Amino acid sequence: MEYISSFAPQFYKTITGRLFHAQTKGVQRGNYRTRSNDFFAPGNLNTAAQRQEITEECLRDMDWLENGGGQVGIYDASNTTEERRRLLTQNHIQAVFIDKCDDVSYSLKHGESICNKSEIIEVNIRSVKMSSPDDCIDAHEPYYETITDLKLSFVKMVNVGEQIVVNNVNEYLQSRIVYYLMNLHINPCTIYFAQTTQNGESLNQRLYMADADLSEEGHRYAENLKNFLLSYREQKQAANSEEKPRQLTIWTSARKRSVQTAQHFAQEDVMVRQQSELTEINPRECDGLTLEQTKQAKFPEEYKRVQMDPYRHRYPRADVCAVSLECDGSVISF
Repeated sequence: MEYISSFAPQFYKTITGRLFHAQTKGVQRGNYRTRSNDFFAPGNLNTAAQRQEITEECLRDMDWLENGGGQVGIYDASNTTEERRRLLTQNHIQAVFIDKCDDVSYSLKHGESICNKSEIIEVNIRSVKMSSPDDCIDAHEPYYETITDLKLSFVKMVNVGEQIVVNNVNEYLQSRIVYYLMNLHINPCTIYFAQTTQNGESLNQRLYMADADLSEEGHRYAENLKNFLLSYREQKQAANSEEKPRQLTIWTSARKRSVQTAQHFAQEDVMVRQQSELTEINPRECDGLTLEQTKQAKFPEEYKRVQMDPYRHRYPRADVCAVSLECDGSVISF
């Protein structure tokens, strides 16, 4: 079981909790109050007792680690001083959970996002903080103390990946978190999803091992898809002429129908990359079945479970998405 304490300066760290293969849930201390920006400022002695009560309330709300199947809890707050971080030591966390989680083992990992470039701060405020309640940066800056205790387990991210400092990381899940953070960026991007169409063996195209060439209809679809997407991007760029054009990259699996669909884009000098992570998962006993056959006849109960947790549940003998990504060892980044 893993417990992450994430502390300030916040800037872009909230984003780091949005994607991870483990069951993850975050608690943001800023959501527990509707007060002025200086309420959580370390120098505001009038609110010290209330701040501590809110901190303990946040940690109590993370009892889902014990009774909700959670693996990673993220405490998202501006713990800018050594004193605040001292209160989040292992013993303190276990004391908070003692009634419900006294038989559960936790490990504490600190994550610090350091940003000293004004342009990155400004972009982050415009793109994230407009819809994400947060503490006022100015109220915390005079009291900010970077982490220096080498006995702690921590990772520091400086200016969105310019530098990453890792200390005392010795567990599997901690190392996976570090690996993910090393592949993290906050560059804005637009992702389009498209499905390939018929191949030349239409009667057997549902079979996992089938890998025939695209049919004539499939090539027409690919050409129309290319024309539509390139035209849409041109219109979007014309409407935002001040925005710098972004390079279009097509990601495809190694299957013939996918590669041949992408070739229509390659003819327009669009970059195409084959990614093994995009290859469909082996359905095993569901191989060759339509969705309706799987849903109504063969595996109705399994279908319901997959709808509830498609990332982790598997059909009989089939691959599961989370396991496939773990075995591949890849982090898909854009």
